[in-house]
Amino acid sequence: MKNNIMKKIIIGTIIILILGIGLMMYLFLAADPPEDGEGGWRNILPFGRPVSDPDMVDVDEETEDEEVDVERVLPRLRQVTDLPLAGAFLSERDGGTYIRYIEKGEGFVKEINLENMEVNTLIENNSAIEGAYRAFWAGENNVMVQHLDIDTIETVHIKLIPPKEGDPEWRTEAVLLPSNISALDTSPLGNEVFYLVSQGSASGYIYPLNGSSKKIFSSPIREWIIDWDKSDRISITTKASFSSSGLSRFINPQTGREEEVLRNIYGLTVNFSPISDRAIISEYERGNTRNYIYNHQTENKNLMTIRTLPEKCVWSNIDSEILYCGIPNTPFSGEYPDTWYQGLFFFTDGLYKINTSNNSRELILDPEENFNEFFDMKNMFLNSDESIIFFTDKRRGYLWVYILNEEKWSESEDEEESSTEVSEGE
Repeated sequence: MKNNIMKKIIIGTIIILILGIGLMMYLFLAADPPEDGEGGWRNILPFGRPVSDPDMVDVDEETEDEEVDVERVLPRLRQVTDLPLAGAFLSERDGGTYIRYIEKGEGFVKEINLENMEVNTLIENNSAIEGAYRAFWAGENNVMVQHLDIDTIETVHIKLIPPKEGDPEWRTEAVLLPSNISALDTSPLGNEVFYLVSQGSASGYIYPLNGSSKKIFSSPIREWIIDWDKSDRISITTKASFSSSGLSRFINPQTGREEEVLRNIYGLTVNFSPISDRAIISEYERGNTRNYIYNHQTENKNLMTIRTLPEKCVWSNIDSEILYCGIPNTPFSGEYPDTWYQGLFFFTDGLYKINTSNNSRELILDPEENFNEFFDMKNMFLNSDESIIFFTDKRRGYLWVYILNEEKWSESEDEEESSTEVSEGE
């Protein structure tokens, strides 16, 4: 009797389970998909459907039945290069914005259209470019390429010759510059180069792109950082170390006249504004790095509330009070800038806009929070209307671009021509 009852209970349970599963499958297959595209089998899962980052691609949700223009749906933060960067040049021409660049170790010159991120290879497999570790652009069609050959630095001036009627290929001409050029920069107009040859001491030369070099500077100090930020002024600063006193000078590129700017500052690094006599500087003081705004006219230094390195900043070319900086999110203490130069430590930065008149700052990009990216920013530059900003990630060496003002960026396609160059230094 008991056995019969148990059999009936088991059979009844099995029938109920089969009916329940059948009912669930019927409801799932017969149900109409929700209008918003959600629900269905994904909503049976405990965490629902994955959600894309709204800041990475801004797509109108109402375009379900519309054809989306993929070329115009581009992320606000974009990776420009696929390999570590040797040097890049920003060109705004013909209503478009382009980056012409050389990647480290590659024998290619490429150009990317920032409107649709299409890459065009101009020069490929060029032996004079192959193996480059730094490239300094002087306008669109001249680039100083540096190679490290054991203990010798070799520098070649590559002239790019555009296609012409009857010859559709890009051509190059190469001019070998002196060995052991330890530092160089190109003029704001892109028609001259200032370089230092370091052999026991340092000698500085002005090299016109279509002429012969002329010596204008000499110093027993071998290691300098060059910044040709104004047409009538070259800023040179001793390579910084927390354990040594640094100095900074101006050199007039026409006359060679020198002017002392700063001296006797440990860990000194400097970044001068191209439209004023102000600079952001860093000093190493009692185990900490501090930042100041220095006014060369008044010789005043004002302590800043941020802690960063001037190499992680770029001044506005429109407003002399505005500065953009990568500021580390992690505690900033240690033997800087040495450990950073040597690649022994990397920062994780947020991008800030700083008003130096009142020491206020605004966070405009948190890569970790917004995009799950981690950047140690350096070598920043802006386009002409400052709607976009570029930086190199020191960790991996890639060039990135971030749109600061989407509305202004979309309107800048018809702006007049302008250009900026950046090279990868230490």
